[in-house]
Amino acid sequence: MSKYIRSRGLFFVSLFFLAVSVISCSPALDSAITTPTSTSDKAIIEPTLFATSYSTLTPTSQADGGDRFPPFIEDPMIAEVIQTALVERIGIANFGGEPFCSYELLLPVHTEADGTIKAYLQVLCKEFYESSGVLLRGTGISVPVALTLDEREEGWSVEHQMPEAGNWGASMREIFPSQAWPIIAAPTGRTSDGQTFSQNNIEQAEEYFGLLVNPTPKWLLPSTPTSTPRPTSSVRILTPTPTPTLPILSTLILEASRVSVSQQSTISGPFWISVRLESVPRLSTGPLNNSLTPFQKGLLSSGWRVYLYQRRVDDEYSNQAALVLDDVKDPHAWEHTFDVEFTQEEVLDQLGDHRDLVYQIVDGIGKVSWQGEFYDSTGLSRLPANYDADTAEGVVVGYPKLVSEDTTLFLHQGMFIPIEEPRGGFDHLHYEFDFWKQSGTTMTSFELMDLMEELAIRVLPYREDGDYAIEDSFALSGRTLAGGGPFFRVHFPYDWLSEASKSGQKYYLRIADGEGNIYIEEYFHFIPHTP
Repeated sequence: MSKYIRSRGLFFVSLFFLAVSVISCSPALDSAITTPTSTSDKAIIEPTLFATSYSTLTPTSQADGGDRFPPFIEDPMIAEVIQTALVERIGIANFGGEPFCSYELLLPVHTEADGTIKAYLQVLCKEFYESSGVLLRGTGISVPVALTLDEREEGWSVEHQMPEAGNWGASMREIFPSQAWPIIAAPTGRTSDGQTFSQNNIEQAEEYFGLLVNPTPKWLLPSTPTSTPRPTSSVRILTPTPTPTLPILSTLILEASRVSVSQQSTISGPFWISVRLESVPRLSTGPLNNSLTPFQKGLLSSGWRVYLYQRRVDDEYSNQAALVLDDVKDPHAWEHTFDVEFTQEEVLDQLGDHRDLVYQIVDGIGKVSWQGEFYDSTGLSRLPANYDADTAEGVVVGYPKLVSEDTTLFLHQGMFIPIEEPRGGFDHLHYEFDFWKQSGTTMTSFELMDLMEELAIRVLPYREDGDYAIEDSFALSGRTLAGGGPFFRVHFPYDWLSEASKSGQKYYLRIADGEGNIYIEEYFHFIPHTP
């Protein structure tokens, strides 16, 4: 044997004995990782070691006597409850994929005096999603977690706690026994068979999807995915009492802070009303939504619902027929807390032949937190079909209240544009025209956009003498159409239109700048529907 090889062997033997002597002579380390106790000696009936058929991490802590406690959970039922709870409660899937979780025990799983089971874990959850035949990584979270498991007749109640963002150190020490602190500070990050958390999650994802995780050379990718779906869990996880990474969620006062309405397609497809909840007062850690897992979002939105009504001029809906949407869902976008979904068919069944709707966002105690208007344009013809000479002169597009009616285009007839009311009335009108042609200006698109900031659009009852007073006017809104061209749209809203169209009335429209220079004048004649 060469002198070089002998010297290497002596070096590693010496290093081994040095490591053993350091560990055995370290009283601080020995005292820091003794058998776990709770804040009360009566809290633990008897330390009971459970564990898992799933890949779990090898803990670095030791029990009394220096023996390492088991790195896995022996009871498969407890293991399944923990694994299911981590995927459902901790995993995040902002890209529409599936989360997969790995963990290591920080302390032995034990039963407390009240019969609940306590587990302290270091967890890594990672989302994976399919795109173009490969698996991509999505959202991930690495965090210590305290689980409290309670088996009940109807299923398992699982509560979880995590350190609070912005108060991590103090909240971590409140949640976890001191014996777990050194391991939280320096977790092994490996499964009992030596795999890293990351590799373990990758293998779970590849087995589930039947695809390889990117980056992988395309010539090594399988031509046909062979997915292995997750087996149906034998345990049922109940909705828990909230113990999240924030102040207790049930103590927060919430209100809707943002609401949007969207539709899959204006031809057909469902609608979504997406709601963002915020605490009152706001938390110092930033927007509430940014601190929530998908499960916590579902917990917060439980009990919230959305009411749909036919819109009324008097804005009184307390005793009106409503379509109640209480099946809250995971939001389509991360900035919202929950979605509700509905279709035009559901509105027709509950509210009848109506496009003009009002929605109310109502909390768990019946308080209206938000109200907004919504117009169902499903199936309507797009008018004007093209922007030709007639459109440049100015046209009116009428949007009906009834689903059974379609949009209508009204053109000039002499000085006035006659607007004939349909059977169910109008929800709103658009007056569209070529601003350059109607005003005779030669300004550029950029100058026109600057002018928009100071334009005043007012509609008044028509007078033959032309003597108009500002106090008789109603202010309207307008904007240039998409593309930055010269076409301009004025919006006649529901509240004004409902009154103005009750009788055959003529109106005068004026668009002027801040100095009173008039750019556009137009005339309309409303003709009420006659049964």
